Amino acid sequence: MKKLSYLFAFALITSIFSSCEKKDHYGKATFYVRNAGDKQVADHISVEIGDLVDNFFTPEGRNMSLSDCADGASNTAYFEIPAGTYNYKATGGRGKWSGTFTLKENECKLVELSY
Repeated sequence: MKKLSYLFAFALITSIFSSCEKKDHYGKATFYVRNAGDKQVADHISVEIGDLVDNFFTPEGRNMSLSDCADGASNTAYFEIPAGTYNYKATGGRGKWSGTFTLKENECKLVELSY
């Protein structure tokens, strides 16, 4: 009976930890506006990739740069999606953008939108 309890506990713990593992075959894409334009004017930008949508406000300062795809970075739209090729469109403020990008497994893709 003890062996059965230990096996059950081991299976439960293994199941919990495996659900916390990193998603296989996924990458991260972060969209941002580098040259935000007029100082102290924040534009609302909406980015769409298929059925996924994320929104952000442009920074009040004139220029912005990013070095990684951090989830929750201010003034960005962030997506964690399966590796593949995607079409996107972004609208808002004084701009409209569209394009295609390819995302590899575990890649961080920074997509710069410019006015």
